[in-house]
Amino acid sequence: MGPITLKPSNMKKIFLLSYLTLSPIILFSQTNCQLLFGLDGGLTYSNIIEKNDFPGNYDFKTGYSAGLNLELIFRSRISLETNIAFYQNGFNNNYRSTLVTNNYYATKSYLGFDYNVTQNYLNNSWLIGYHIGNKFDFSIYAGLYWSLFLKSKRKGKDYIYTDPNEWIEIADPAIPLGYKETLVSETISDEIYTNIDFGLVGKIMVGYNINEKFKIICFMKYYKGLTDIDKKVYLKDVENYNNSVNFGLGFKMKL
Repeated sequence: MGPITLKPSNMKKIFLLSYLTLSPIILFSQTNCQLLFGLDGGLTYSNIIEKNDFPGNYDFKTGYSAGLNLELIFRSRISLETNIAFYQNGFNNNYRSTLVTNNYYATKSYLGFDYNVTQNYLNNSWLIGYHIGNKFDFSIYAGLYWSLFLKSKRKGKDYIYTDPNEWIEIADPAIPLGYKETLVSETISDEIYTNIDFGLVGKIMVGYNINEKFKIICFMKYYKGLTDIDKKVYLKDVENYNNSVNFGLGFKMKL
């Protein structure tokens, strides 16, 4: 994956998202509560939940996430957490089928594709949590997320194999003899995917308080998309929903 270009339109999205995210937390922090600032990052393991059977198999792919968060912990141990993060979704999509042409059904010849699709988002989530423990802190969260689409890239190949004997039977010069593959590498614009994704998020976190100010954490998040991210450019009936797990490490600092 190449470097990410922050275009002016994307910078405006980041500043707006930062303002909407941080303002309510900072306002609440003026009460007698504990305010924590944190940085975290990790790996994502994502796929899409597909409805109405677009051709092919969908498999999970790995990516990464990195962001910052603010958490407000009340005396009751209930907390409110929000974050801003760069988050990668995506999937592997592959398909293989017997070659059919001019009413000729091949038995040895085939064609297909194998794609790796990466989707980059600017993610914001709002979570309500509950904390157990002191030196070791176990907490569980649930809430909502929304994400701004930045860009997507597809890499992979299209391929076809024609058996020599069946190639003679097919008698179509446009179809190559033997095996041929075409490499694919392209950027997918927001003409294909919706600008905003929305859904549910759950989180489990374990923290260790190094001292009164700093805490190291490890966490797992699950994101369940509720928005159909497909703009129906190719097939009108297909629905695609983001689905991912995020594992990571980080730290929190009391402000």
